[in-house]
Amino acid sequence: MKKTFLKLVAVISLGLMVSCNSDDDNSVDLTQTEILVSDTWNIKEYGLIVNNNFVADQLSGCEDMNFMKFSKDNTFYESDFFLENDTCVDGNVDEKGTWKIEGEILKRTIKFEGTNFEEKLEENIDRLDMNNLILSASQTDEQGNPETYYIHYIR
Repeated sequence: MKKTFLKLVAVISLGLMVSCNSDDDNSVDLTQTEILVSDTWNIKEYGLIVNNNFVADQLSGCEDMNFMKFSKDNTFYESDFFLENDTCVDGNVDEKGTWKIEGEILKRTIKFEGTNFEEKLEENIDRLDMNNLILSASQTDEQGNPETYYIHYIR
């Protein structure tokens, strides 16, 4: 009886170890594109990267209403809210265009309606998960000095 009990305990223990393997999870790895197009991205903060640290600018007025939406057909829309007569208004400088991901770079072409003008942006994808999108890029400021900006979007 004692041997039967010990065998039963051994079998149950082995079964628990196999069925509770920490490698088993039901998560699905999504591609960067699937994550990007899965929802609307709302601005959380933006600013400069100084000595490898994020230095955020204060969102003012209606800026916290700004968002970006990526579509599966590789088009995007970025809002630009501003304050007018104490009311938040979606401005006429909304950005629309096309996008693609190449490695860790988000390439956007902004097409300005009513003109032949296009602006091409290449932004580093510093973080992209189901809750955060952080983009950064190097540019020159108004005095010609190099700087790196970042924009942090959340869901």
